[in-house]
Amino acid sequence: MYRVEFSKRAAKDLAGLERAEQSRVLKRLESAAKDPVRFFLPLKGIDGFRMRVGDLRVIAHVEPAEQIIIVATIGRRENIYK
Repeated sequence: MYRVEFSKRAAKDLAGLERAEQSRVLKRLESAAKDPVRFFLPLKGIDGFRMRVGDLRVIAHVEPAEQIIIVATIGRRENIYK
């Protein structure tokens, strides 16, 4: 099982979400920790992975050698890729 860590920005992004959204994101990350390949898709043009949680996107770096998922940022689709 992978360990999930949050960058300072991702922690702030998560704190700014409504409680229901926070819960959905955390549950999806918990599921992704068991099998990241199933939940995360590679980003095009930059290094990293994305995961969809409703209208939200979770951008992360997945390190298989260390079995860690580092969440970089969380946000709405229209703002996350800018």
